[in-house]
Amino acid sequence: MKKAKKFLTIIVCTLPLMLSCGGGGGGGGTTTSTISGVASTGKPLASFKVLLKDSSGIEENYTTNAQGEYTFDTTDLKPPFYLRVENQELFSYTNSQSGTANINPLSTAVIAVANSGDPDVYSSPKTLDDGTLSKALTNVQDFLKPILEKFNALNVDPIKDKFQADGIKLDAVFDVVEITVNSDTKTIQVDNQVTQETVGEATIEQDATVQVSNPVDSTEVVNLAPPSISRYFAYVNNGIESGPIIVDMQQSGNSIAVAATSFNGDTGKPMTVQGTGTISGSNVHFELPVILCRDTASSGTGLAKFDGTINSDGSISGTFTNDLPQGDSCKPPENPYGTWFAEKPSSTLSNFAGTWDAYVRTSEGDSEQGPVTLVIQQSNNAVTFSLSVNGDKRKGTGVVYGNYVIFTIPVILCNDTCGNGPCQPAENATFIGKISSDERTMTGSYGDGIYAGDSCREPERAIGSWRAEKQ
Repeated sequence: MKKAKKFLTIIVCTLPLMLSCGGGGGGGGTTTSTISGVASTGKPLASFKVLLKDSSGIEENYTTNAQGEYTFDTTDLKPPFYLRVENQELFSYTNSQSGTANINPLSTAVIAVANSGDPDVYSSPKTLDDGTLSKALTNVQDFLKPILEKFNALNVDPIKDKFQADGIKLDAVFDVVEITVNSDTKTIQVDNQVTQETVGEATIEQDATVQVSNPVDSTEVVNLAPPSISRYFAYVNNGIESGPIIVDMQQSGNSIAVAATSFNGDTGKPMTVQGTGTISGSNVHFELPVILCRDTASSGTGLAKFDGTINSDGSISGTFTNDLPQGDSCKPPENPYGTWFAEKPSSTLSNFAGTWDAYVRTSEGDSEQGPVTLVIQQSNNAVTFSLSVNGDKRKGTGVVYGNYVIFTIPVILCNDTCGNGPCQPAENATFIGKISSDERTMTGSYGDGIYAGDSCREPERAIGSWRAEKQ
């Protein structure tokens, strides 16, 4: 079960404090040994932070590119290497000094089987010999054999083999099924991505084997087909207009699976909630376990119900209602109901390159702060960013989706508490924005680069809005 999380509220922000409390940077050098790979769950995990730890506890991080790719210089590090995707239950492992170590749902399952049911070797490092890993891979492949054979992926090593999020072979498998490891019950569950029906279950044993309790049968495999995946950028208005956030819809017949990605109001980190729904003609209905407003309770679960109509241009518009826990309520002027709108990015890539004046807000009702200089370079759908304030530069990367862009820069935008101790370097702030038709203005939302233990000083929050004007 997934707990409801608060998102979509765009609170506004102050820029003179942008660089006062945190920083980020990187280094370079000649690479002799590298560990590289792709982070994917059926789509590339673009602009996600991948973490690597060596056997002596040295930690490195790398933000993935548009294809979910990452590369670590391991010349001065000592294997084995433990990898994970930040804020995701996705793990990998390698004993090699140099080579490939992909991170995906199947790599996570293999590590779990090799490690007696616990995939998180990053938090609790343990050496796994290659023989145990090979045995675990064989047993996982046997369990999933009907699915892997259907997509010609039976002999693909999810960790060591070169991988692309290209919709074929192993990537096609991730498109049609969700592979989940439960370390508490030591089980692997395989669900149809669209219908959410369970198609296979197995219990992890101590000796890198699995005991299959619900085998995958041929009928279930026949019903597995790569779903139609559509990416939307969505906005809601519950008394305050918020957005954009990312909404991915996967359709199979009249059923849809919906994943909405936005930011956490307390930490600023990207987060995803998932739900299901239906499409009937031009009518759309789906539900997400989420609270859409700033509410009065500190915790609790909620359910947002969306109804909409698919318009002639492919966009969707409609209304929503939000069920909150008993005793909870939305803080005025926000309401537990409102309107929403979602549109697909344009089919052609907009030009984001150039020098921009950027402005932000960090708290509701606060005045807009800025400008700072934002320099963007673009190569097809890949973009690099340089943010400059008083000569201090921060660099980041991003991905273009038609007339929308998603990018990360290591910066703290609010006046933070520094965790009531020495200030630490900023983590990546994530920005989502839309460019105007004349390519002169960008507007959007962001999640701040607040590190663990840090927080924004009231009334500022770790999410906000931003805009940029081209010079």
